[in-house]
Amino acid sequence: MNKNFHEWQVNDMRLFKRLLDKWNARKLETDLDDEMRFHLQKQVEQNIAAGMPAAEARRRALIAFGGVAQTRESLHEVHRGRFFESLRQDLRYGLRMLRKSPGFTIIAVVTLSLGIGANTAIFSLIDAVIFRSLPIADPQSLIVFQWESHKGPGNMSYRNFGECDESHDSGNARGCSLSLPYFKQVQAQAGVFSHLAAYTALGQLDMSGNGPARMVKGEFVTGDYFQTLGVRAHLGRLINAGDDDASAQPAAVLDHSYWQTEFGGSESAIGKTIRLNGISFQIIGVTEPKFDALTLSNKYEVIIPMAQRPVVIPNWKPRDDEADHWWLVMIGRLKSGVAVSQAEGGASLLFRNSIESVGKPLFKPDSDPRIRLAKASRVLGGSQKRTLEPLYVLMLCVGAVLLIACANVAGLLLARSVVRQREIAVRLALGAKRSRILLQFLTESVMLSFAGGALGMLVAVWGSRALMTMVSAGSPNPPIFSPQLDWRVLGFTAGVSLLTGILFGLAPALRGSDVNLTSSLKASTGSGTTVSEGRQRRFSAGGMLVAVQMALAIVVLVTAGLLVRTLNNLKSLNPGFDTQNVLLFGVDPRLAGYKGPQIDNLFFELQEKFSAIPGVTSATYSWYPFLSGGLWNTSFHKPGTPPPTKQEAESGAAEKNQVDSDVYPIGPRFFATWGIPFQAGRDFTAADYVVAASNDGDKPSSNPTPVIVNQEFVRRYFPGKNPVGQIFGEQEPTGIGDAKAPGNLIVGVVANSKYNSLRREITPCFYQPNVGGEAFFELRTGTAPLSLVPTVKSIVDQQSHDLAVFRISTESEAIDRQVFTEKMTARLSSLFGLLALLLACLGLYGLLSYEVTRRTREIGIRMAVGAQSHNVVGLVLTKAMALIVGGAVAGIAVAVGVTRFLASFLYGVKAGDPITLLAVAGLLAAVALAACYLPARRATRVDPLVALRYE
Repeated sequence: MNKNFHEWQVNDMRLFKRLLDKWNARKLETDLDDEMRFHLQKQVEQNIAAGMPAAEARRRALIAFGGVAQTRESLHEVHRGRFFESLRQDLRYGLRMLRKSPGFTIIAVVTLSLGIGANTAIFSLIDAVIFRSLPIADPQSLIVFQWESHKGPGNMSYRNFGECDESHDSGNARGCSLSLPYFKQVQAQAGVFSHLAAYTALGQLDMSGNGPARMVKGEFVTGDYFQTLGVRAHLGRLINAGDDDASAQPAAVLDHSYWQTEFGGSESAIGKTIRLNGISFQIIGVTEPKFDALTLSNKYEVIIPMAQRPVVIPNWKPRDDEADHWWLVMIGRLKSGVAVSQAEGGASLLFRNSIESVGKPLFKPDSDPRIRLAKASRVLGGSQKRTLEPLYVLMLCVGAVLLIACANVAGLLLARSVVRQREIAVRLALGAKRSRILLQFLTESVMLSFAGGALGMLVAVWGSRALMTMVSAGSPNPPIFSPQLDWRVLGFTAGVSLLTGILFGLAPALRGSDVNLTSSLKASTGSGTTVSEGRQRRFSAGGMLVAVQMALAIVVLVTAGLLVRTLNNLKSLNPGFDTQNVLLFGVDPRLAGYKGPQIDNLFFELQEKFSAIPGVTSATYSWYPFLSGGLWNTSFHKPGTPPPTKQEAESGAAEKNQVDSDVYPIGPRFFATWGIPFQAGRDFTAADYVVAASNDGDKPSSNPTPVIVNQEFVRRYFPGKNPVGQIFGEQEPTGIGDAKAPGNLIVGVVANSKYNSLRREITPCFYQPNVGGEAFFELRTGTAPLSLVPTVKSIVDQQSHDLAVFRISTESEAIDRQVFTEKMTARLSSLFGLLALLLACLGLYGLLSYEVTRRTREIGIRMAVGAQSHNVVGLVLTKAMALIVGGAVAGIAVAVGVTRFLASFLYGVKAGDPITLLAVAGLLAAVALAACYLPARRATRVDPLVALRYE
């Protein structure tokens, strides 16, 4: 009973409110009528008092009053609350008008939804990359130590794990990697930072103890890392200062998603012992679900204390912890009341003292090295720049598609406004203001745009998911970010919808509200025979919109054409070796406890076993596979010039004779497996690997390391000479404890080939024996490479249960990953280009069809006086060609300027490439002329007798 009473009370209140609103509206109208009668009567009385007859006095009063309807409208406008009432009326009227034309409404809404939805989908990805909030407590107050200088550092070891965008170019050098001694110096300073921590990547870890051995991605952190971030534990506890001690029991923390995937989300994982690179660690906790990663580039699955670095890293050396070895990222939070400038000054002073403590100068005198404390949300972008580049290109394309869609709908509204001329004329004649008509038109267009935006949200959800699927499927490391419909995306959609409605509705509104009352009221509904001045202007406006569509389509198609040509250039590029039927996989024996000669012997044994697999024609290994991103570069004294003295090396005067070369450690039968031909000399022998192993340490032997160089190396450093037997890279000791570098002995010359990237030009490179480290095996097969994976894993497992095979792929897949961004961008831009072309041609078709309908009487007269079909076709095509040529010329001019921003993204083709421009222009002309066929054909079938009676 109480429930029924409550419902009755609510309904009664709603009814009372509606009655009150109606009573207020009626009261407003009554008051306005009373006010107008009062002023009109006063004017009549004044005229009678002036001696006028009563009838004349009233007539003169009405003239002076300006018309009852007009005056009523003016009083309505100044009355408070009239705006909302007018808006409600416009919405109701606009809804009725749109319902009366369902075909027009559906076409307009669907057209706009495609443009708005595509823009929202791309923006949602950009939002996830740029405006992504760090998954920590109070992300705005977290700062990152970033060094800056006019010139990059030298004479040191530098490692960057992709935590932030770095630059070592002259005049613009910056980075986030710093040394462990510097971190300890800052940590010792009290009173500036409330929290201070550091972290660095571990790379691949061999994990066992939870099923078969597998590779995981690990991270080192200092004891205050999680406290600095404000991250909590989902289970157990997180690493603290007590764990970051060499004498503490090795502890490990699992990432939440990795814990769910590999440990089944079981609470029993806490306290379990796992082995990382052969070292036992106890799992002490799991991070909270929201903490996925600090950067877009790196997601770590296992986190361990920094103090465990010496025992976990196989090739760790005490020198790695000295001031000239930079490899960790420092983060912190300032104490309350401490200014950023004050903290930067102190941090920069400690930084300069730290680098001056190194024997060799790390920076040149004019470099001005310093520390900047930057917001973590801005710096920890990782691969943000590379992620954003293709998104910006796609945003340009979908933005053009949206503009074309706007122009298309604007053309429809222009044609619709002509049909509504009589309606508008009647409303104006009854006293409506032009501004009122203008608002009515804009209200209808904004209603269309918001309907398109609502439908576009569905397109955006599907589109963003499709894009993420494409990115995840083609990348070895799926992106951490994911698009979400947050308030920024919703605000963007609402803003785009509003601006779109105004953009495509303004021109039709201005044209539609500007009518000639006399001619419009005289003309019959639907007449197409009167060609007034106003109509001529409307047709030129429609033609201009079509020309704009053609120009925008040219821009999108040229962009797509350049990207497609870039992709084709990269895919058809000859890398210098055979890329077909090659299986790739990595093995790192150091992570399983192998050392020194044991590693080399293991590689030799595995190579022989892999070569014996049925279907394998040749097997080898190398430090890193071709075209997989890895790069090793070194500098040495230019051959043929006097070696530098100790004084020259210390003063930096020896730099003028320093040259660079890529270094590529390889295993036996490498060139035969990859199909790289020898130009001179010989291949490596077993004795060469013995010599290389003896030189791989702090005390090299007196024998130079045998190397094989490429043709580019010979061209630059031994022009006109036989390089075989030449030695380069010798160096006398320059400091205490330094041994003489025996240099490298050239034993062979091979053809040029690409190294780490298809885009990178071929540079000098020397190949040396791969000893003492990890390796990637490369198996040339006569069958499908991936079919041999089970056999490969079985052989490795038989060799040792602690060995794990990682990063299994084929060389073809590696190349696909190299061009994945180009492939995705080219495909999507081509899709948007075709959509833009389709919309532009539909706009042209619609304009010409309307033009034929409008000029039916004129065409009939022409045919009645003897015009032939080809003359009529020429009449239609002349207008079409004018629009096509005008739009193409404007589009080419804009495309030449816009595509210059793609210069860094292109390969083998330049922005403004004439072949691409002419091909796109020809395609546009051909398709656009095809769109003219039906209107031109319909024009030739006009019956002169019917046309002359057409009214």
